Amino acid sequence: MICYIKFFLIKRFYISPNHLLLSFLFFALSHYLTGQEIRGVVLHNNEPLSGVNILVKNTLVGTKTKSNGEFKINATLGDTLVFSHLGLQTLEKRISKIFLPPIELFDKYEKLDEVIVTDAKNTSDGPGTKSKEVSSIFGNLNTKAAGYSINEVSGKDLNLAAPESPNIPSIAFALNGKVTNYKITTEGIVLRSKNSMTQDNTALWEIDGITYDGYPPYVDLNTIENVYVIKSLAGTTRYGSRGAGGVIIVKTINSKIGNNNEIRAGKIEKPSSVPYKSLKRKPFLFETFGDSSMSNLVKDISGDLNILRGLAYYNQSKGNQTIAAQVYREILSLDSEDIISHRNVAHCWHLSNKPLKAWSDYMIAFKNSDSLDQTKIRNIVFNEMEKLYVTEKLRGKVIESFQPQSDFSTVDNLMTRIVLEWSDANQDIGLEVVDPEGNSYLVEYGEFYGTKNGIEEFFLDRTIRGKWQFNFLPTVKNIKNLYLKVSIYNEWNSKRKAIASINLFRFTSEDSDKYQLFEYIVN
Repeated sequence: MICYIKFFLIKRFYISPNHLLLSFLFFALSHYLTGQEIRGVVLHNNEPLSGVNILVKNTLVGTKTKSNGEFKINATLGDTLVFSHLGLQTLEKRISKIFLPPIELFDKYEKLDEVIVTDAKNTSDGPGTKSKEVSSIFGNLNTKAAGYSINEVSGKDLNLAAPESPNIPSIAFALNGKVTNYKITTEGIVLRSKNSMTQDNTALWEIDGITYDGYPPYVDLNTIENVYVIKSLAGTTRYGSRGAGGVIIVKTINSKIGNNNEIRAGKIEKPSSVPYKSLKRKPFLFETFGDSSMSNLVKDISGDLNILRGLAYYNQSKGNQTIAAQVYREILSLDSEDIISHRNVAHCWHLSNKPLKAWSDYMIAFKNSDSLDQTKIRNIVFNEMEKLYVTEKLRGKVIESFQPQSDFSTVDNLMTRIVLEWSDANQDIGLEVVDPEGNSYLVEYGEFYGTKNGIEEFFLDRTIRGKWQFNFLPTVKNIKNLYLKVSIYNEWNSKRKAIASINLFRFTSEDSDKYQLFEYIVN
């Protein structure tokens, strides 16, 4: 990797001769008497690089680059500047003229272990290869059978003296320079560059089975055994939209860190002695509304967004996509900022084989989610736009410039996409996924938890095969019913058009147990 440094001569700086200095300090700071203020910017991979140490050799005069990569330092022609940064080779450069030519700095690759495996069937390890099992909340990831790139950094290679700011933990700085295209921002770590249709997504952290958006809490760097960085979309899809910006898995010696009220991971003992109730209910909207016509039905429940969503879910589960779209538009007439309903209108057209109408409404949802900074629904919308754009061959048929991140040509490691959506985002609910090995992943949503999303998506590939369980923990308050829609798409990453199997569930205030929604077997 190349680092470019630009210098600019600004002005001469003087110190009053009335200041009496000790001889050593006078020598060390003599550049302030005869030096010139030089400004510049340090770039790494064409991006501003912060925290670069810049020192005038054999003096105490030094500085660091700011967050935008810029710096200024007093030096004179003939001085030597020393540039150092964690993970980059230290460079010394003599200032022979005012404007120095671009200076190349190279990464220290020898400390980075990148594993790229394409043959999952070959179990013999050759020289220099790894066959390591990386434990995650979705089970073990075999680095030799992954089929995508995994960056591994040993805990002993981290910068154990990394600083810590009030909003950014030391682990974020300790990885700086250890992973290519690693960028520290105020919102989180960026591992992948944005394209024409997406903004930068920050990486999801998983520390000993507990996930954190943005930045994790403090963790003692001396307890870290290994860090695994997964950038590839193929490697992070199992985390759903939360993993859209990549995933950083941290394994510590203690395998235990802090408490988190929103996301918890655990182990379910086998055999299946889990106290789940099988949720099997008959179609309920007929029971509730009788044989009323659709127009009268919508009129009767107009204003109740929760029931309207349940009605739309029901029609989608019955294949009545056009009627469902009408109900979603009724919801939008009551709440124009309901981005999920904007997406659902497009989704109805998508499933009805009306690609241009779907694209138009997807664009509305996409733009509105950008303005309201709703990252989760934005990622879900992008995933569906990408599928629609490729499978319906919309290049040249729509005016927008769109760059899909996948060509949907996979035939070997086919993925299943699962989207869960519930009718009232204020209700406190728990969503648990249990992998074939019994590892559980629990996410809690609602007003109490401060995560009023109302929708979540997951991807299952063939890396971990066996029976997956999806469980639901409702806490229904202040409403009569809570409606849950589950949409399952097989072979999502193929060129097959989107076909959804949609199921509907209803919960009441009496349903306070843990319910097994469904099981899905990955062969």
